[in-house]
Amino acid sequence: MAAPKGNTNARRGTMVRDALRKAAIQDKGSLERIAKKVLAMAEEGDMQAIREVGDRLDGKALQSIETSKADPFEDMSFEELLEEAARLERQSKSNRIHKSAESNPISH
Repeated sequence: MAAPKGNTNARRGTMVRDALRKAAIQDKGSLERIAKKVLAMAEEGDMQAIREVGDRLDGKALQSIETSKADPFEDMSFEELLEEAARLERQSKSNRIHKSAESNPISH
């Protein structure tokens, strides 16, 4: 995920990532030594190391989101969906007209 524009941390993060890549390329055994160290830490019960190994091997667990409200459009027929779309369009037009009238009051 990219950092927002103007975020100075993004540039620093890129610099660190680039430096790590360069160092890893120059010292071919460094990543293997790090991996062995992380595995050893995980074997000793370090929860952060255990999570890291799991995340790297299996991928991060998906976050489940439970909702109590079912999709209101799920059981609608095509015609009902068209009617709802038309209603929402009318409502949207009405809101735009109302906002336009508020922002441009006519003086007498």
